[in-house]
Amino acid sequence: MSETSVHSMTGFGRVQRETPCGQFLVDVRTVNNRFQDVSLSLPHELGAFESPLRALLKQEIARGKIDCRIRFTPSDAYQPRVALNQALVRQYVEQLGALRAAGVAGDPTLELITNLPGVLTTTPAEMDEETIWPQLEGVVREALAALATERAREGAALGRQLKALGARLGELRARIEADKDAVVARYRERLAQRLAQLQAETAIAADPGRLEVEVTLYADRCDLTEELVRLETHLKRYETLLTAPAGEPVGKNLEFLVQELVREINTICSKSRETNVTSLALEMKTVAESIREQVQNIQ
Repeated sequence: MSETSVHSMTGFGRVQRETPCGQFLVDVRTVNNRFQDVSLSLPHELGAFESPLRALLKQEIARGKIDCRIRFTPSDAYQPRVALNQALVRQYVEQLGALRAAGVAGDPTLELITNLPGVLTTTPAEMDEETIWPQLEGVVREALAALATERAREGAALGRQLKALGARLGELRARIEADKDAVVARYRERLAQRLAQLQAETAIAADPGRLEVEVTLYADRCDLTEELVRLETHLKRYETLLTAPAGEPVGKNLEFLVQELVREINTICSKSRETNVTSLALEMKTVAESIREQVQNIQ
């Protein structure tokens, strides 16, 4: 499958790795969004890396809602340190002994003593940022690569659908193009028949010049040449975006282009004077709306 610029905004990547610093589990999920919206969940031990991680996610994912969750199980070297305050324990034991001497029944248990304030203190391990960051960044980039693969696979399917829809628009445009001159000819024929009938019924001679004037006015009102030319130009640009090599995201450009397609199609609908042209234009509108929906999911 050749790589193109069509990538879906929806995807998921997960990587779990053991490193000298500990075990990292990274989940990156993306869904549709017109803008770039990053949500990052980190354990408190890795709080110092929030800023570079956000910068990395924004750099790699241009568009969409990004949800990144990281779990970290430190290695022995980065486990919190637990300290016992022996002097304080001795004071507690002495005071509990005094209570017992005063007639208070019961013996202090290990659980009771260790739960007393200040007996055990936990000190978080100092994170060696220069050592941890390359390992954390590597795992996050692996998750982003897995995400990109899924987004590219879904994007390829979207690209095929969009190409088929674009081809259908081109077929409908060509049918209107082929019929637009015949529309005027049919109007001329219908108008000539009505004038002949009117002349037969009233014995009043019709002005031949008037027929040509009416036909000219009608042809001007329903002339679709400009709209069809612009539509053809937009469709060529549409095809170019869908087949472009991988590079800059094309979603926003496609969204803008679809707006232009819909504008031309609406104009064709409003200028149409015959049922068959109107029917083709309405089908074009339906196809364009399908394109609009699909384009919402392209990065």
